[in-house]
Amino acid sequence: KNSKVFSAENQHSFLSYCGGLSDTPNDFCYKFSWSPLGVLKALMSTSVSICESQIYTVDKPWESVELYPLPMPWGEDEFEVYPNRDSLPFIEQYQMNEGLKIDHFVRGTLRYKGWKDAWADIFSEIDSLESQEVEGRLKILSDDLWKKYSYKEDEVDRVILTVELKVKKDSEVVWHKQFLLDTLGNVKGSSMAQLVSCSVALAVEAVLNKEIPPGVSAAPHQSELVKRWLNQAEEISDHFALIDHLS
Repeated sequence: KNSKVFSAENQHSFLSYCGGLSDTPNDFCYKFSWSPLGVLKALMSTSVSICESQIYTVDKPWESVELYPLPMPWGEDEFEVYPNRDSLPFIEQYQMNEGLKIDHFVRGTLRYKGWKDAWADIFSEIDSLESQEVEGRLKILSDDLWKKYSYKEDEVDRVILTVELKVKKDSEVVWHKQFLLDTLGNVKGSSMAQLVSCSVALAVEAVLNKEIPPGVSAAPHQSELVKRWLNQAEEISDHFALIDHLS
């Protein structure tokens, strides 16, 4: 909003995808750090996002999976992504609700390419469940997946996060920047655990220092606090970059 090109009349596209992955793809294109039950239940949750300026609602997330090329400075790759749960409340929390024209707004999940095909049988089973059998069957399925695809003691996980904002004036792109984070677990613990615990620690510290109020919030808005948190994320990540696609 502080840039010279900012205008509420521009078309804004915000895409944020995050994935907890194995360090290399396996036949299932996924491994579990904790109980698979949460992942299975999430697949039964309706997703709501904005696509081409319209509210986009999907009852079965796997039906909205699309390929997502990700040209990272340390190596280009192609993933699969899909919108996850309800993205709309975050428009206000990210301060994009003040009359901005929004073409796309998606918070979603990132998976290795091939994930949709590898999970086809899982999707079919979830889709066929009657309401009265959901809890019991998901628990059995979760236990089976945990036995087959949980991390072994010597295996490491991987986290990839991409946050991208593209702005157009008429048909011309006037702003396009993207944060990328890509990191593996190490002797200090899993990458997911380190990133989550770091965020929690920073939030607790900020509350104690009266920099943010107590309670639930999506993210800090103070620029100095944001910068400090991003610096900490970069410090504990293998790869971290801010890419200006117009430079």
